[in-house]
Amino acid sequence: MKTLAIFATHPIQYYAPLYRETARTPDLRAEVFYGRLPTPDEQGEGFGVPFAWDVDLLSGYPHRGGAPARTELLEGLRARRWSALLLHGWHHPLEREVMAAALRSGVPVLVRGDTHLRAPRPWWRRLAREVVLRRRLARCAACLAVGTWNAEFYRHFGVSEERIVRSPHCVDHAFFRAETARLTPRRDALRGAWGVGPGDALAVFVGKFIPEKNVEDFVAALASAARSGARIRGLLVGDGPLRVEMERRASAAGAPAHFAGFLNQSRVAEAYVAADVVVLPSRSETWGLVVNEALVCGKPCLVSDRVGAAPDLIAPGVTGAVFPCGDREGLAARLIEMVSGRAQFSPGSAEWEAVVERHSCAAAARGISEALRRFGLPETSLPS
Repeated sequence: MKTLAIFATHPIQYYAPLYRETARTPDLRAEVFYGRLPTPDEQGEGFGVPFAWDVDLLSGYPHRGGAPARTELLEGLRARRWSALLLHGWHHPLEREVMAAALRSGVPVLVRGDTHLRAPRPWWRRLAREVVLRRRLARCAACLAVGTWNAEFYRHFGVSEERIVRSPHCVDHAFFRAETARLTPRRDALRGAWGVGPGDALAVFVGKFIPEKNVEDFVAALASAARSGARIRGLLVGDGPLRVEMERRASAAGAPAHFAGFLNQSRVAEAYVAADVVVLPSRSETWGLVVNEALVCGKPCLVSDRVGAAPDLIAPGVTGAVFPCGDREGLAARLIEMVSGRAQFSPGSAEWEAVVERHSCAAAARGISEALRRFGLPETSLPS
């Protein structure tokens, strides 16, 4: 049996379903170590409000957290207790500490991040990381690519094709499918509670109110669509430092927008079920897991060409459309086209479901198992 140590800085709602899937994988024993177990104030970082996730992030898989867990992990790596170590990145000091410990002990390191080359960065930062990342990734046994742009990133920094293994970004399909089935009979009531009347279309944004999410372009597009006579209302779900400014802009521009505030994980599916289209206008987005969530709930997505998920999740004419980032009039025009019926999409079709299933937790866990099989320590070399 292969064994795997997974290190994450803290519990993340998107990773817990994947950890549960790895715990169900035959011939694999995985243990998760958390650098810290954050308080509600820390969980709410970037959202503008303190909160604790209201879904269970810690059951269904072996895990430990805090300083004692880090100590146990470091000692276990020195003893080569696991076939390999899986990291989700290399930026945090704790990630670098754990990676160094594994490499010193000869434990293969697997990395599964989502960085890509299209994020805007100053030239000096691009130059500095060119040298550092080539050296760091050369020491990793394998790089697990969550998508097309992420694989391209690894190739750029010298990772050979045979060391790149697909392990797609994923969400909890069972949870969102169950919530969609439960909430669909209440769709009209949900829409009415957010000010959506008969004959109105609803475009939904879900995310933090931070500069990278580019919420101002969505607000401007809603106002532009309204001036053209289109009956498109906006629902903006989330919180953050720019929320008050976005509310002010929406009011000044006459954008028909409702700001719902932060909806915890147990309620976010309400927004997807109510939606006609989900919009992610980001100017910098490594992936955009709200797109995964929306597609599982059967909603087409309109995303900017800076969203990392676009080449993998947006099949034009099937699951959604892509617009040039910053083109507010283009965003408004595509919104009108999508809700008017002129652009046809096919939720539930074979093509739609194929996109969704390629990004399941099962597919991601298979990628981890494959990387472990190919690059992990031989079982015979492990301590008894």
